[in-house]
Amino acid sequence: MCKSMCKRSCQNLTCTVVIRVLIPQMCESRRLSHVSFGGATSEDLTKDLSTSSSSSTANTHLEVAERASVCRCQALPKEHYHCLCDLCHGKPVSRKTAYRHSKQHWQASDIDQQLHQEVTPSNVTQIESVVCEGDNEMEICEENDRDNSKVDPEDSAVMDEDEELDLGTGTKWSAVHTDIMEALLDLLELKDRQNLSINCFEAILAWGKQLYCKNDPNLAALFPKTWQECQRVLKDNGLNDCQVYYICLNKDHPCHYGIMKSKEEPCKFCNEPGSIKYYYLGLKNRVVQWSGNRDMCQKMTAHWRDRQNWIGEENRVNWGRMVKKEIWDGVRFSQLSYFWDPNKSWTLPARCPTIGCGRIISALEIEKSPFQVTGHSKSISCPTCYNLFTHVPTTVQGDPRNIAYIGHWDGWQPFQGSCRGCGAIEVSVATMTKNERNHVDEVYVVGFVPTCLLPAKTPISLDPFLDPLVHEIEDGFIEGIDVDYALPLDGFPAGPIVLRHMLLLWTGDHVAQCEISKGLFGGQRACRFCHLIGERLPDSSHYCYPNCRRTAWSPYPPRNIDELVHALDIIDQEERQSIRQQLSKETGFKGTSILHRLNPLYGFDITKDFVIDLQHGLPLNPVKHEFEAFLALIAEGSREELGEERECRIRNVRKDIGDKLDRIPWTSELRASRIPKKLHQIGFWKAEDWQKFSFPASEFLLYDKMTKKWFTLWQCLSRLVELTFGDGRHGWTENMSLIFHKLALRHNILVEEVLGKAECRITVHNLVHVSDGVHRFSSPDNYWCYVFERAVAGYVNLPTNGRNIEHTYAAKELRKEFQKLKQGSQQGQRFVDFSDTKMWAQSLDAALDAIRHGLPYVLVGALNDVYLDDQDLCGVSAAIPDIPLALLATAHVQRCRSLYRDSGTSSTCGLYKSGDTALADVDGIESVVEIRRIFLVLLQHRNNQVVEVDTYKKIAMQRNLGAAIVETNQSSVFIQAASIKRKVMLMPDDCNVEGRQTFIVIDHLRKFPIENPDHVIVPYYPTPNDMVLVQGSDREPWHGRVAEFDLGREVLSIVFYVKHRTERNTWVKESRRIDRVHVNSVVGVAKGNWVGETHLAWKEIT
Repeated sequence: MCKSMCKRSCQNLTCTVVIRVLIPQMCESRRLSHVSFGGATSEDLTKDLSTSSSSSTANTHLEVAERASVCRCQALPKEHYHCLCDLCHGKPVSRKTAYRHSKQHWQASDIDQQLHQEVTPSNVTQIESVVCEGDNEMEICEENDRDNSKVDPEDSAVMDEDEELDLGTGTKWSAVHTDIMEALLDLLELKDRQNLSINCFEAILAWGKQLYCKNDPNLAALFPKTWQECQRVLKDNGLNDCQVYYICLNKDHPCHYGIMKSKEEPCKFCNEPGSIKYYYLGLKNRVVQWSGNRDMCQKMTAHWRDRQNWIGEENRVNWGRMVKKEIWDGVRFSQLSYFWDPNKSWTLPARCPTIGCGRIISALEIEKSPFQVTGHSKSISCPTCYNLFTHVPTTVQGDPRNIAYIGHWDGWQPFQGSCRGCGAIEVSVATMTKNERNHVDEVYVVGFVPTCLLPAKTPISLDPFLDPLVHEIEDGFIEGIDVDYALPLDGFPAGPIVLRHMLLLWTGDHVAQCEISKGLFGGQRACRFCHLIGERLPDSSHYCYPNCRRTAWSPYPPRNIDELVHALDIIDQEERQSIRQQLSKETGFKGTSILHRLNPLYGFDITKDFVIDLQHGLPLNPVKHEFEAFLALIAEGSREELGEERECRIRNVRKDIGDKLDRIPWTSELRASRIPKKLHQIGFWKAEDWQKFSFPASEFLLYDKMTKKWFTLWQCLSRLVELTFGDGRHGWTENMSLIFHKLALRHNILVEEVLGKAECRITVHNLVHVSDGVHRFSSPDNYWCYVFERAVAGYVNLPTNGRNIEHTYAAKELRKEFQKLKQGSQQGQRFVDFSDTKMWAQSLDAALDAIRHGLPYVLVGALNDVYLDDQDLCGVSAAIPDIPLALLATAHVQRCRSLYRDSGTSSTCGLYKSGDTALADVDGIESVVEIRRIFLVLLQHRNNQVVEVDTYKKIAMQRNLGAAIVETNQSSVFIQAASIKRKVMLMPDDCNVEGRQTFIVIDHLRKFPIENPDHVIVPYYPTPNDMVLVQGSDREPWHGRVAEFDLGREVLSIVFYVKHRTERNTWVKESRRIDRVHVNSVVGVAKGNWVGETHLAWKEIT
């Protein structure tokens, strides 16, 4: 803070000196006597200049500067100067443009030496004081600086960073500018973090001035004094203001909206001005800023460094990339590989030139259009306005620097209550790695929406807020964006390029996705992925989606965008509300999403590219609802009891679960974020609380509280959570996707049979489509909403005065992004202290770097010399048997605080310290241990990492959970660091053995227990003449044909078959007897075909 200064003040001072002292000399040389400077002609200024040259007093200089002041004539509505260069000839320009043109004149006339003779540090300070006193209004007024609509286009040019103008005291302006920006960015970050008021900000600013200037009048004159001055400094250094739109959603035109750029511009549908302000932050300027930042360029091209995973035909057919971890491992990114592959050329779409139409003509439509008789142009007919126009097809090549986005929308309440709603349209850069992208700093707000001002039950209410974004995507895809790329990339040099961008997918919770896609929240056809048919609940307006068994074995056909578009067009054109509602009920959509305009560009599909967010889709929907249903069932099941007894029983069950939850020894990594606690406050739990409650905690809390059916349902849900938030974070294989899909089918069937069809919500059905999203867009953690929800928390916590809060949020976001880019460009190389010979790192960051370079484990922290007694030496010798005890006695031993070992589950779950419990190999047996001390044994020829641990003895297994029960072994041993596998948690067991304290082992970092999709049994829905697999008394399942079935009684009539004695893979009827079996005894359907129509033999397909 002690170096707080401002670039704008530096530039203003320079321009003032140049314009008020040097331009009169230019007037004399060019004989321009007609130009006025604040009421004085150039002849007057020339005369004054000659007087000032012969005089040695500062008063003469001040008089000249006073008369050569800013002009306020009618040429421009704001303060300006009349530039006298050969190009402008007195044209009104801004002071920066005048300074730049004057500088060129100095170089041509060789008068730089005269500048240093006439401009001294003393008169610089005096002239600046005149500027501050005489032009106070110009310095304070912020609105005039924003209005550049009538100023010369070159006015935005700023002084080059490399230029260094001497202030007369040995201080260079470029060095001062660096100090200024660093200090201002730090102070702004402090203000936002501490929620400081503007008065506090200016007080710190004044304190910084006193420390930095140290009574230097030259620096003191340049120092910013107010919040407004600092804002102008940021603007002059690249901080852009947001675009303001005025939106009309008048009920007189319910199917149309108006979006205007000025308050006076009328809506073309109702001739009324827009009543809703929309602050649009946009993408184009951001793309230009990102491209000029080397760090940002490095992040945005991560997909190109991993291009072998998505370039190639094999990555876009069938399952595609074997392990799907990053978003470009999905088949959709590979299908769009031409957009980034420089070896591919493709035809750009076109736009209909008709005013008011602007419909995008796809590349396929252009290719199908006929050529004209002469030339290479084609005659294209617009399918919307039927205009016939001529277009010359343009072919471009892919560029790895092109950008793809992930879009998101969510509404929220900035204050307590629901009286003032707000929402944010956001994007993140899809071409970053998910580790880089899943940070709040990488969430970029496109615009803040005042949802409280939107009309209710209006399908187009969000369209005008998305319209500018869609326009920018269309323009950026077709025309491209001119940028100066800062980073060379694999044969692509840095410099000016045309960069293009696209929207890859859209994410959000179910309600938000329906608002953007214009799908129904519920209703008869609520699924946007398939033709699911709902059933209305009796005495209710809500729908449920039952018959999950039948749906699992005979799924509904998927939706097709080509078939859907015609029906959506009819809905869009229908203004009668009753007819529109009926059409929406039949199709499941309230109209055509505005994002469908991207379909002709590159095939954006609203039936596939609106993904399912598993933050809401698992923890906040099924987990939360089913646990609340369980608590409600406890109360319902005890209704026959007396009031007091019933309440007592409910309290005891809740207390028992809550006490167990409080006894779970969460690891330090899990405690670093939210953990579930205080069961009576589950109404305040967030998604992370419900996730950790479901796995790993809930099974150990509920196994003795639930019935067998209930616990089977809950275990299925816990496995879904474990797969998603455990092994799934490291990539999804095809088997994992099939396992998730079958678990989702099984879960939905059990929900219907255990909880009833009323619990078969659309969010439960959506689980069966998660595997489709994994296939198309890779691992769900690439597009779930955790990072967007954390960004919303930042908006809500921002202090405001409650008025025009969208503008406050927008200004804060622009400053935050500006700070990030400026500070990122100023950050240097990170120092990493690491020793590969010792396998030791001073910090966790250094340890992570070492692990990424292939080391299996690393000691972390300070090393302190220790002395081992004979007993400890014997223990170390047992851990390192190939080193003689006599040699170990001469070793230099140091103790370390912690050990990092990559467990393969999380970037931090491998940090072990004293008191942590883990699984480790002890004498070749996997055992539970508690870490006591960590040592580094230094020998001349080799270094060893040894850990002293206390062991636990396994005494039993918990059958319901498959977890081990252990007790302390009262013995400590030494093991090598490589023997440690992963952390575990030891939960105190209520059922102590012979009065001894025992523990249940919670292995939360284990490998997912289901490896084969065939091990997941989806409850069977019978179909006549199916050859089913029935689990009997034998190890192998029996084969039988379904003759009849009664689903009400859950009974099947089965004719069993046996293997043919001679023919391979052939099954023949065992007898004519028909056996009756329970439907849940069927574990699968055999693969094969009947031989003939009499069902006497079955040919199995292997």
